[in-house]
Amino acid sequence: MAIDLGALEASIARAPMFRYQGNIEEVKGLSILAAGLPVGIGEMVVIGAAARAVDAEVVGVLSNHRVYLLPYEEIDGIRSGTPVWSGRRQATVPVGDLVLGRILDGLGRPLDGAGPVRGHRRALRRAAASPLQKRPITEKLATGVRAVDGLLTLGRGQRVGIFAGAGVGKTTLLNMLLRGTDTPIAVVALVGERGREVAEFCQGLDASTRARTVVIAATSEAPALMRLKVSEVAMTIAEDFRDRGIDVLLVLDSLTRVAMAQREVGLQSGEIASMRGYTPSVFQLLPRLLERAGRTERAAITGLYTVLLDSDDPNDAVGDAARSILDGHYYLARELAEGHHFPAIDIPRSLSRVMPDIIDSDHARVARLARQSLARLERSKDLVSLGAYQPGTDESLDFALDKEEALRQWLDQPESEWTAPEEGVEALGRLLGEANSA
Repeated sequence: MAIDLGALEASIARAPMFRYQGNIEEVKGLSILAAGLPVGIGEMVVIGAAARAVDAEVVGVLSNHRVYLLPYEEIDGIRSGTPVWSGRRQATVPVGDLVLGRILDGLGRPLDGAGPVRGHRRALRRAAASPLQKRPITEKLATGVRAVDGLLTLGRGQRVGIFAGAGVGKTTLLNMLLRGTDTPIAVVALVGERGREVAEFCQGLDASTRARTVVIAATSEAPALMRLKVSEVAMTIAEDFRDRGIDVLLVLDSLTRVAMAQREVGLQSGEIASMRGYTPSVFQLLPRLLERAGRTERAAITGLYTVLLDSDDPNDAVGDAARSILDGHYYLARELAEGHHFPAIDIPRSLSRVMPDIIDSDHARVARLARQSLARLERSKDLVSLGAYQPGTDESLDFALDKEEALRQWLDQPESEWTAPEEGVEALGRLLGEANSA
């Protein structure tokens, strides 16, 4: 009889050196109350026997060794009296070069059918680096996207939010940035996506990008705790590469679904919803997660985090909290997407906070003039569309109107096209210089 080495390895990893046994007292939804376990918050336990074993995590502690558990998997068949085993085990995930090219779940287990992930492991729960270990962002990170490199320049180690409603081209922009950046390693976390989208994303990666990328995914039907852990696994893997002196591009899609998963966990743990239905632990989680990226003396983690806007509202609770922590924000506009203008970045509403520190004066002058022109067009679009503006009345508006179509064409970029940053900025400078001399 053939032996499933992967299953055997997983069983051995679950088996602690010593174990406490408790029993389930009550099951309500996905929340499980167990007794007889002297364990603490964040420790992992195993519910049931080997034939039907479910990993769970301690999310609440009561008196008399009674604890609240949340499972990582479905709990069909779990009932009152089912044994619970604990060996004071903390979650660990595989890290290192052997995870590249692989697709993992929220516990670091393989989803791609390519066998177990070997190599060394790293504890999942880690604190952000000390503020004194962070280094200023002084180097540009080329993306090949003209709108980003020219007007919203990304720095190596920067953390940027991509704010968008549903169906506005968020995934398209992420794919362009993922393929276009020159970081040696990419870590992609897909949280709460449809299974079809996860498969399409992975299949859409070309061979060279796939070889330097690890994907961590939990689809929309996965338990909240599994969806939540995807972001932590991705961050832990990225930190391991950074600590080895390797720059990393971290893509988390989406931060909103991470917050929603934390809200579910919080509600199951007995928290009371506060701001717009979110529990307090959500707003504790966001800075703890986002502050783990950045640049240290060894290397940098450049973070791209998507934020889903409810009804395209830029002031939703998660968006507001994320914007206050991140180093920049790219807003995608539905009007641009509906006009088949991609990437649909609304330049006047978007900002890179580190851009002034990493570009030269010529680039800054060109970018400032382009942004001013686009903002002027936005402010005056109703006046112009109604025919109420008389040319010659406002020199800056005349300038913007004269080059509006050329600016739109420069910003519009097919997904498969890559433009060197210097070439893009030079083309923009020539465009604006011609307009200025006219």
